[in-house]
Amino acid sequence: MNFRLFFKSSLLMWVLQAVYCAQAQYTAACLPGPQTSTIPVNGPISNSARPSKKFDSAEISKADRSKPVLGSADKLTSQSDQTTVLEGNATLNRGTVTVTGDLITYFQLSDEVLLESISPEGPARVLRQVPGGVDVLTTPKARLRLDDNTGYAQSPEVFYSRVNGRGKADYLENLPDQKSRLINAQYTTCAPGDDSWILKARTILIDQSADVGTAQGAVLYFKNTPILGTPYFQFPLGKERRTGFLPASLGLSSRTGIDITTPYYINLAPNRDLTLEPRLMSKRGLQLGGEFRYLAENYRGDARLEWLPNDTISGEQRYYLQARHNWARDGWVGGYNLQTVSDDRYFVDLSKSISNVSNTSLPRDLFLSYTQPLWSVTGRFSSFQTLQDPVSPVPVPFDRLPQLSFSYIKPSVAGLDISVNAEVTRFSRPALPLGIPSLPEGWRSYVQPSVSYPIVRPAFFAIPKLSVHATRYWGLHQDDGQYVGPTAFNRILPIFSIDSGLNLERDQGLVFSQWKQTLEPRLFYLRVPYKNQSKFPIFDTALTDFGFGQLFSENVFSGQDRIADANQLTVAATTRYLDPVTNEDRLRLAIGKRFYFSQPKVENTQAPQSKSSDLLLSASGPITRTLTLDSTLQLNTENNRLVRSVIGLRYNPAERKLFNLAYRYTRGANSVETSELLDLSGQWQLQPRWYLVGRVNYSLPERRISEAVAGVEYDACCWRVRTFLNRYAVATKKATTSLFIQLELVGLGSIGNDPLALLKRSVPGYRKLESPETWNTAPY
Repeated sequence: MNFRLFFKSSLLMWVLQAVYCAQAQYTAACLPGPQTSTIPVNGPISNSARPSKKFDSAEISKADRSKPVLGSADKLTSQSDQTTVLEGNATLNRGTVTVTGDLITYFQLSDEVLLESISPEGPARVLRQVPGGVDVLTTPKARLRLDDNTGYAQSPEVFYSRVNGRGKADYLENLPDQKSRLINAQYTTCAPGDDSWILKARTILIDQSADVGTAQGAVLYFKNTPILGTPYFQFPLGKERRTGFLPASLGLSSRTGIDITTPYYINLAPNRDLTLEPRLMSKRGLQLGGEFRYLAENYRGDARLEWLPNDTISGEQRYYLQARHNWARDGWVGGYNLQTVSDDRYFVDLSKSISNVSNTSLPRDLFLSYTQPLWSVTGRFSSFQTLQDPVSPVPVPFDRLPQLSFSYIKPSVAGLDISVNAEVTRFSRPALPLGIPSLPEGWRSYVQPSVSYPIVRPAFFAIPKLSVHATRYWGLHQDDGQYVGPTAFNRILPIFSIDSGLNLERDQGLVFSQWKQTLEPRLFYLRVPYKNQSKFPIFDTALTDFGFGQLFSENVFSGQDRIADANQLTVAATTRYLDPVTNEDRLRLAIGKRFYFSQPKVENTQAPQSKSSDLLLSASGPITRTLTLDSTLQLNTENNRLVRSVIGLRYNPAERKLFNLAYRYTRGANSVETSELLDLSGQWQLQPRWYLVGRVNYSLPERRISEAVAGVEYDACCWRVRTFLNRYAVATKKATTSLFIQLELVGLGSIGNDPLALLKRSVPGYRKLESPETWNTAPY
């Protein structure tokens, strides 16, 4: 009977240990121990109750603890002072903590364990389950409390699973609240045996509750070479935002020289933060910058300031200011977007991005709107600061001071859809620079009620629509006194259209029989009477780009200053090849053309006596698993000439292996106005760790590179290096060249100028290099 009880107890102990090991996912340290028996330790142990010397073990439990302490060893010694000693292949476990070693002494009253390693082949280990993994401490000697992990360890090696970081020190002191202090310490996120980068410090405090590490007297080594020394340094242990220095940015530009930015991040509150960005440029001087962000349930916004007190080249004060805010509540939406710079060349001289250099209009916009299910009203005050290049000046947009718009839509009223759009705006212009002519200013209002009768069925649709566009101008004048036209006039035009189409489908395509195919012909008739508008002012109107969207629009002009006359029919058809399993598009082909029953007269852009528009052709879709096509052609069928073309191909055979090719052609009135651009970009893995990234935007007629990005990335798992050159045109005959060099130490930070925003913008489909979630922890 005693033997059966011993066998059942031993089997139960082995099962409990195996269950714990499975939960810890750390089987290297959870090997099955010797057979065990259950022995109480709250009283003296009689000789008759002791197991054999070879299979000594115990379950050590405490009356005031919710979980039992389980132990196993080759030899067990239990003393009257509630101290238990486990010798030889000793293991102690309670809850999420497992302790192994040659010699373990457990003090029941203080709930402490003393670990000692007698043989160098078997160091003591402490494994503690934490969210997301298991932390490991390896040491020849340590004394720790089981409940809160406080204590000390000599010559420890540690592994922090949350950040995949490891370290070693002369001495470790575990403090309350998940803190540990390492003395004469080293820390890295590289795998065992790889010390590519190491942070050495007099002390390192690991605060896992705050997800931050703090090093004092620190020196950062890369490839055994010291690259940074600092008396105080903080690094993240998680993704939570923390106050402290962010990685410095280091760059080189032909306009700013050596460019160093050292941002300091201040976490003001969970929903507010501030980043201070002092920037030192060897050619320009010291610039002070900052960005404030805030976020709440009903609103969000940010503000940014860049201030250069004295540009050492121009000798002037220069600045950039941006403030944005958006708010929404109970149908109300409001906000503002205010931007200003000190001078026209601010972005050209000081910006790090071509997207800012190409921005010539800075908005100053304030709006408020109210929306209900059927209607909405919006008020707006809008103006612009226009940045001019003396070599190629750009038009100055009109300010809208103010603008009030109204929209109403009521569907399904006896089968009819009813809508009304209305707007009233005062257009004005700021003082214009020399060389830009003055234009009329004044008020404009319009209202456009519409009614349609949609007939929609699975196989076809037809939507007849009738609307009236009524416009009034008044208060027209010109600042230079040269305006001689009427100060007020009206325009009323009816607009009638019918949009119709079919949706046909077959299970096998005509060309690609393995795919389903649709055929979607579409007819769009439009009738608008002619009205002479040559003397009307142009406040916000321009001819829209010719494309499939324009083929089915009621007006070829944007804005309200020009309403094109029309008596025309658009004929188009689309065919789609669909994957029979996923029903996703594999190839989409479209063709469209507009036919004129009478010639348009309102600022006609077609050739004289032309009976039809240009022909549009398009083809797009993932034609194979690795090749994607996106192309559009515009052909003049009167003289069989190509007017415009956009041909794009993307080859993407594997992750981080892609190549983009785009060709854009636009025929102008002469060879000077003709545009022909070739755009090549890609990211390609050359070797397991080497990646090539680049882009070239080349103007064929000018034989000039508009923008070029070229560089390499090297990924060594725990560190990466990126080196890039970026050259872009800032004016007709001027360009800026910038050098980006960044060393990224995974889990610690980065040094250098971050090129990731540039790469994502320049290379469509670019994928950032990422580390694996963990490396093999078997050495621990």
